[in-house]
Amino acid sequence: MAASESPEERVEQPTPARPPVSVKGSGDGLRITVSRGDPGLIEASLRQHLAQRSGGFFADAKVALEMPPGRLDLAFASRLARLIEEVGMRVESVSSGTLPERREARGGEGHATAPAAPNAVEGALVIETTLRSGQRITHAGSVVILGDVNPGAEVLAGESVVVWGRLRGMVEAGLAADEGSESGVVVCALDLAPTQLRIGRAIARAPEEPDRVPLPEVARSVDGRIVVDAWR
Repeated sequence: MAASESPEERVEQPTPARPPVSVKGSGDGLRITVSRGDPGLIEASLRQHLAQRSGGFFADAKVALEMPPGRLDLAFASRLARLIEEVGMRVESVSSGTLPERREARGGEGHATAPAAPNAVEGALVIETTLRSGQRITHAGSVVILGDVNPGAEVLAGESVVVWGRLRGMVEAGLAADEGSESGVVVCALDLAPTQLRIGRAIARAPEEPDRVPLPEVARSVDGRIVVDAWR
């Protein structure tokens, strides 16, 4: 019978550090989740994962990129998206890991012709493509679309919707808001001309204006009706 180890002979092994990037299969594509950490280490870890999966079965695979919880660094997310697309995969969406507490939305500071582009959005699903007829986006939090929303496309969001382009489809925002609490929900677009717009319980349609000049505008619900102002 072997002698038991003395306390002095036991050596505790440290728990291996969790890699800053994880890759998992998700339906017909991949979900790439990024943890908080040094950006250089994150990029190196992502490159290593991609080297193991490039080509073959993963060519043209759809990727959902999930960034760390909290404020979304869109510039850093774009760098990671480029690395993913360099190996032939397609980034379909970019989002942060968790939704923050509701806060009143604010318009960005503008310049002569348009407000500042949304470069940091908390808890938002970011879509970097134009939505075409028949496409629908549904998300429990806010949605940012870096492109147009064409007629026949739909966006359903629990909170606010920001369109860095032309909004000509249907938008329903503030679906997660309790009655009377949708005052912080906004719908913004560089050209706000939706076929139907809903914020909370308030519903409106864009009037027929053949000669209208597209302007950045923001819509919100005030006393049960939708009010549209210049997006400054």
